Parts: sequence; C-alpha cells; structure tokens
Amino acid sequence: LLTYPLRSPMPWMLLALAVFRQLDRLPSLLGLVFAVLFWVMAFKVAVEALTNTAEGRYEPLGNNDLWATDGDAVRQLVLQVLAVVAVVLVGYFGGLWAALGAYGVMLVAMPAAVTTLAMSGSLGAALNPLTWLALMARLGGQYVAVVAVILVMSLLVGAAEWLLTAQLPGFVGRVPATM
Repeated sequence: LLTYPLRSPMPWMLLALAVFRQLDRLPSLLGLVFAVLFWVMAFKVAVEALTNTAEGRYEPLGNNDLWATDGDAVRQLVLQVLAVVAVVLVGYFGGLWAALGAYGVMLVAMPAAVTTLAMSGSLGAALNPLTWLALMARLGGQYVAVVAVILVMSLLVGAAEWLLTAQLPGFVGRVPATM
C-alpha cells in the first residue's frame, strides 16, 4: 500500500504535480491556471488511489485509464471549495470562535465526506451530515485513528514547510517546501 506512489505511472503524475506546484507561483492568470491544474491533478491521484485500494487493486491504473477519474477529481475539488466557503461564511457571520468550531467540524467530517464522494460519486451524499455520521459510526475507533493520522501528518507537513522556508533562502527553501 505504501509503495503505491512508486508504481507506474504514479511517479510521472507526482513529478507533474511538483512542476505544477512550482508554476502556480507565476503571476496573473497563468499562475491561477497552474494552481487549478495542480489541485485537480492532486485530487485525481488521491481519488484513484482511494478507489483502487478500496476495491482491492493495489496497482495504479494504466496511462490510458487515467482519464476515467477526471470527473471524480473535479467533484472532490468542489467539495473542498464548499468546505472552505462554509468555514469562511461561519467566520464572517459568527466570528473567530465560530469559525474555529466550524473548522474543527470540517477536520473531523472531511474524511467521511471525501470517502463518501469517492465511493458513491454523489456530491449530495458527500455533503449530507447523516452520511458522515453513519460512516463514522460504522468505522468507530478506526475512523478516529484516520482523523488523528491525517491531523498529525498535516501538522508535520506544516512544520516541515515552515522549517524549510525559514531556514533556507528564497527559492532554495520554497521548492522542497511546496513539493
């Protein structure tokens, strides 16, 4: 399972992700285009890995089959944008503490929403809190463990990015920090 990213064609996808991540710093619309390409491609890789491993396939799709998950990647991106918009709106209307509470709810609920969307393909089901609660109840402690691992990994990535950009000058620190 941990070697999934090393299997063909995943190294090429990851290299393209790294390039798009650097090109999203370009000014104006060009940088925005590369940012959108980065996020769609990142969700595409994640959706493919989640779907394949959930179905017991531990080999990535072939080059010709990679286009099959484009719609799924866009739906995952829409889900993420809607989550961010929800937290921002709660913060705008409810203040900082309300926004922090909403952010906490999203941290816990997002793995269930992402999994639901990946498995069902339905944005409506992924946005339904009852679906999240059903998945959380079904998985129990395993779900809590997943959320904890995601939280720890996010904190470690954030710390590594901060250390690289704080300790290394300009471009030298930014490149590895954003890969």
